[in-house]
Amino acid sequence: MGKTAIVYYSQHHGNTKKILDAIAGYDKDVTLIDVLDRHEVDL
Repeated sequence: MGKTAIVYYSQHHGNTKKILDAIAGYDKDVTLIDVLDRHEVDL
C-alpha cells in the first residue's frame, strides 16, 4: 500500500490534530501536513 498525506487545519482546542495524531500512530505511512506551517512538502 502507498503512503498517505493528510493536509489539515486545526482550530480552537486542537481536536482535529489529536484525532489525526492517533490515526498516524497506527499507520507509519501517514504524513500530517498543517496548512498553517507553510513549508514545502515533497509529495
